[in-house]
Formats: sequence, C-alpha cells, structure tokens
Amino acid sequence: MQKGFKFDLNYCTGCQACTIACIIENNLPYQKSWRRIFTFNERHYPRLPLFHLSMACNHCIDPACLKYCPALAYNKNDETGAVTINTDLCIGCKYCSWVCPYDAPKFNDRLGIMEKCTFCNTRLEKNLKPACVSLCPTGALDLIDFTNSPAEFEIPGFTQSELKPAIKLIPLSAEQQMPESSISPIKDSYIKLLTAARENTENKISLKIEWTLAAFTLIASILAAWFASAVITENNINPYLFTAIGSAALGLTTIHLGKRTLAYRAILNWKNSWLSREIIFYTGFLLMSIIYFSTGNKYEILGWLSVLTAFLCLFSIDKLYQVIPRTKPVKVHSAEVTLTGIFLTGVFIGNVAAFTFIGLFKAALYIYRKINSGRTNAGSVFTIIIRLALTYIIPCLLFLIDFTGLLTWGIISIIAGEIIDRIEFYSELEIVTPQKQIMLDLKSRLEY
Repeated sequence: MQKGFKFDLNYCTGCQACTIACIIENNLPYQKSWRRIFTFNERHYPRLPLFHLSMACNHCIDPACLKYCPALAYNKNDETGAVTINTDLCIGCKYCSWVCPYDAPKFNDRLGIMEKCTFCNTRLEKNLKPACVSLCPTGALDLIDFTNSPAEFEIPGFTQSELKPAIKLIPLSAEQQMPESSISPIKDSYIKLLTAARENTENKISLKIEWTLAAFTLIASILAAWFASAVITENNINPYLFTAIGSAALGLTTIHLGKRTLAYRAILNWKNSWLSREIIFYTGFLLMSIIYFSTGNKYEILGWLSVLTAFLCLFSIDKLYQVIPRTKPVKVHSAEVTLTGIFLTGVFIGNVAAFTFIGLFKAALYIYRKINSGRTNAGSVFTIIIRLALTYIIPCLLFLIDFTGLLTWGIISIIAGEIIDRIEFYSELEIVTPQKQIMLDLKSRLEY
C-alpha cells in the first residue's frame, strides 16, 4: 500500500516542530533538515493570505529521482511506497536534485553523496508514523493510505507535476483565506521586490559550480563538428590532439561528482537516464574515432558511425537539460549543443548555406530569448551586439577577405560567440524549487 502525507494548510503555524523532529530522528546537522517550512506571503503583501507549507520528499508514484538517476542508486519500497537512496551506490552527481521540483534530495558535502527523507521507513515497518508527523502539535501533518487520484485543488507554492506526489493537501478554508490587509497594493513596487528576491534565491545549477559541465558540453559539440567535417571532406586531423582534447573533456565530467571512484556507475541506467546515455555515446564516439584514426581513416563506415554516435551524444545532452523542471522553460535554446554541432560542422567544411541559414536561425533564437526574458537593458543589448558580432559579423568580414590565416581567426571568433551563449545557458538555468514556486505564484497573484 502506497503511504502518503496529508497536510492541512489551515492548521500549520510554522512552528518548525516537524523540521526539528526530522533532525533528531535522522541525526542531521543543524539546519540540514530533510523537511522544511516554506511561507507563502512571508512579506505580508496586501490582499493575499499568509500560510505555511511543510515540505519534504513526497515519495512520488512516478519519482523523477528514481527514473533519471544514472547510477541506479534509488529504490521504491513496494509495501510503503518510500523512495530511498542506497548511499553506497550514489555517485553524488546531483542530477536527482535537478529533476525534483520539490527539492527533496540534498547533497552531503562531507560524504559526497545525495541524501533525502526516507519516510522514516524503519518506523513505518514498526507501524509507527514518521517522526515529523508524530511531533506535529497541531495535527496539520499526518500519514495516510494514499490513493493515486488527481489533485483536487491547486495550492499556491506547490508545483503541479506528472510525478504523482504522494501527498494530499487540504486547502485554506474561506475564513483562512482572509488577506493580511485589504489595502490596495502598489503593484509595480511589489512585483519588482518579488522579481529581485527570486533572482537572489540560490539556484541549484550555477556556472561557478558546474563550469566543468559547461566546458564538457561545449567541447563535445566542437569535437563532433570537427570529426564530422573531417569525414565529410576526407581531410586528416591531428589524431593525437583530438584524442587528448576528447580524453580531457571526459575527465572534466568526473570533477563535479561527489564520489569519483564510482564514476563507472554513471552508465548503468541507460534505459531511462539521459545522463547515462550521454556518457555512453560520448565514450563510444571517442573510442571509435581513435580506432578510425589508427586504421588510417580507411573504413568510411566506421567514420560515419562515429559521427552518428557523436550527435546522439549531443542529443542526449540536450534532452538531459530539457527534462529538468524550470521556472522559464525554453522549447529551443540557441545554445543547444545539437544545433551548435550542426552549425559548427557547416563552418568547418566551409558550407556557406549551412553557416547562413543555421546561423540566422540561432541568431533569431538568441534575440527572441533576450527580448522575452523581461530583463532587456543596456547590458543585455550590449551582450546581443557582442554575441552577434563574434559569431556572424566578424567571421563574414574575414571570410570575404578569403585569406587562410584570417579564416582561422573567423572560426575562433565563432567559437568565442558560442562560449558566450553556453555560459548564458547555464546562467539562465533557473530550476523550480518550493521557494521559487512560491515567488512565482505570488507574482502572478499580484499581477492579477
């Protein structure tokens, strides 16, 4: 029987008893509780109610953490529905945290692994309720036999998802929905405060932390295009330089892992995890390209098979980020590595049509994204100009001169522009968390 939480918004006072219970039961460091209290309308904006959400792992029916974990470190208990981590198998890649909109998995810096609410599974086996439920003084939090039925109400601050979270939320009654104040708000000033607060909230992914992944994904697209251009034009490339760069890029992928000694486990969940597929395809591409070089480029079929594997790797990288719940989803991003790989292939083989049409498509995506970001200012306009100049204007001028040395600088200029776009891609990866969901819902209600 799938167990689940029941949480009644009408009774929660935000006393933090549930978070303290979690800390004591699981022997967690101070302020590292797996259950947290989030407050809706903490700043007491007029015309909006104030209430609290007690949030931990919702032990979803279809948990994203279990589905996408590359190391197969997650399990779901058939009797209770508890979703747990086998810490001996975890590689500390943090991907489970990225795909969870409820911010349940937490990274333990000391141990280099992910940890999360266990549903107090050992207590459930003894017919005891989880510690957080047992110590809730108001009865706001309880344990129930969960039935997989659609949510009846949309609760501000709680992310709706296809994961089927095992939690039943009791919405505020009409009496409890009374606003903090009936004074009409000055909408613009409140919305600006909310926007600033959301942007200052720490993101799960940042370029400073995950620069190795940014470097690897861009290098992968350059290597794929470089190799593809060599196969298409039947030109030789330096196999030693290619192999050295490819191997170094593969090494970069292990730096962000909490447990590098278990890096081999990253390929185990090839059936579901795009992260596993990315590593498998990249490693396959690198090995096949080495074999291709070692045979003197004699086997054309091997060359084309390597190209196919390279672009399957790029496709897997893009899919890896597309399944992440984001506050501002982008259907097609100008920095997607599959598109970049195709574009660079056209550049490397000197195909004017590919450079022009794919380049214009990428430029249109870039400008559209910038205009619709809601952050258009002098700085963003300057970035657009620099980006377009590096990728299109400067190379076009150099190509018109048609001097070999200058053509090389044109390619360098294009890659510099792609670096800027990839950096911005990571800077704009704002993943959904309970705190960010609350701010988004607050803003939408203030704008209404």
